[in-house]
Amino acid sequence: MSEPVCVARATDVHEAWIISARLKAFGIRSRVHGDAVGPYAFTVGAMGRTEVWVACSDAEEARSVLDVSDQEAAVDAE
Repeated sequence: MSEPVCVARATDVHEAWIISARLKAFGIRSRVHGDAVGPYAFTVGAMGRTEVWVACSDAEEARSVLDVSDQEAAVDAE
């Protein structure tokens, strides 16, 4: 993986894993980082914030995939 870049922040570790799975479905490798991931997980407030990182070379495509996901979610909510 080339130099990593954060492409998404989630307040819930499960949301971060869903984002990571969405990227994987498009062939983009990602990593989930945060205090909520690990043996002594903090899952409340700012300490529960979790980030999704991808290789710098995949960042533009990852953001595009996530933008489309956000647009689809907005349409479904209407």
